[in-house]
Amino acid sequence: MSTVCSVGKPCSEETKKKISEALMGNILSEETRRKMSKAHKGLHHSKETKRKISEAMKGNKNPAWKGDSASDTMYPSRARKIYQEYHKVTLIPEIDVHHIDGNVRNNEIFNLKAWWHPDHISYHMKKLIKRKRDERGRYTGA
Repeated sequence: MSTVCSVGKPCSEETKKKISEALMGNILSEETRRKMSKAHKGLHHSKETKRKISEAMKGNKNPAWKGDSASDTMYPSRARKIYQEYHKVTLIPEIDVHHIDGNVRNNEIFNLKAWWHPDHISYHMKKLIKRKRDERGRYTGA
């Protein structure tokens, strides 16, 4: 969608740049924000627009990019990489990196601990066994 300067006429790139610079840092009033919100109610992005947004936010173009290709299911490998880089070691495959607070997304170095795999599994199994279950057999809380 292009910016329209007057009825039916699109703006030149120079004009678009001037408009953009003029609006930089403007703080909108609550009334203006409400009007804009109301005007956009019920509008949805087309499949093509969604695809373009998705492409524009992939990999290192995403503000949450952390410098590798780890996905949500690969957080432990990110923790392993962080641990190895900080301690300047290469861990053998039989060593796991444990998250002390239990939050696999918290990869701060103070939250990471190297453990022999069997001991790591044993620790988590003991924790799992201690957890309480509800009347339907589901685990509850901590």
